[in-house]
Amino acid sequence: MMPEWRQAPALARDAAVVVVRISAVLQYFDAERVVLIDACLDSVPAVWEETRLIGRASTAKATTAVLLSGESHEVPCTGRHVVPLPADLREGDRLVVPCAGMVTLREVRPQPLRTSPFADGPEATGSEPVWLGSLA
Repeated sequence: MMPEWRQAPALARDAAVVVVRISAVLQYFDAERVVLIDACLDSVPAVWEETRLIGRASTAKATTAVLLSGESHEVPCTGRHVVPLPADLREGDRLVVPCAGMVTLREVRPQPLRTSPFADGPEATGSEPVWLGSLA
């Protein structure tokens, strides 16, 4: 007798993930734990409740944390997301954020609102566009 075999259903929609680095974890007495991340995800269709720690194992109990953009961006980020994450998060840890649909780099790190790709003209910067440094 052969066991019944079923093929997993195909995904009906596109999906993506965004990997972010934790810049800082702020915890003051009984206040909410705030986790600063290195990306602005305001325009990303993230599934926040599925955010997970990657890159290391953690046996710490999951507690709620407030995720905020901790880096300075050309375009201000306003997103505030409450997610369950391990209690032992630390600077440098990586989180994976699943997203519904496709995600572009432009959505993760907003483009500067400038008419020219050069900070103060090509002469001042040695003809290197401002956004080039953010790709490193």
